[in-house]
Amino acid sequence: MDSIEAGTNRTTGDSVVLPTGFRRNEVTPVDILMTGDGKTAFVALGRANHVAVVDVASRKVKNYILVGKRPWGLALSRDEKTLYVANGLSDDLTIIDTVSLQVVNSVAVGMVPYGILIVDCGGDANLGPPSVGRLVAGFGVFPGRVEPNVLRRP
Repeated sequence: MDSIEAGTNRTTGDSVVLPTGFRRNEVTPVDILMTGDGKTAFVALGRANHVAVVDVASRKVKNYILVGKRPWGLALSRDEKTLYVANGLSDDLTIIDTVSLQVVNSVAVGMVPYGILIVDCGGDANLGPPSVGRLVAGFGVFPGRVEPNVLRRP
């Protein structure tokens, strides 16, 4: 995985993202998400079925977290204590505690989720109080329509 300096658009280094037991051709990074402080990056590794937790300053992988099949989309909760992972081929969403870096739960969401949007309910009576929130797992387009699945945040 290459690092690119924003000011010059030049590569500045390479980080090896390779979970134990995988060959390089089996690891396909498809999404990256950084914490607000810029210290940690989460990388969805696609075919490798893991999320890599990367220390940005050192460019070293701190941990690999096993998730469902083909993690494609990532989203962090507002407080950054929860990471949500859309797993495209296992049709589920993995919920990760970012403090312990442990999987908390896996929830079936329907066919081929590829992205996640966290919607702040803003106190809307139909959606619930702002602290509840909603997760919307994005799906691929099937027979001419997109059918998002809406979940209550745990």
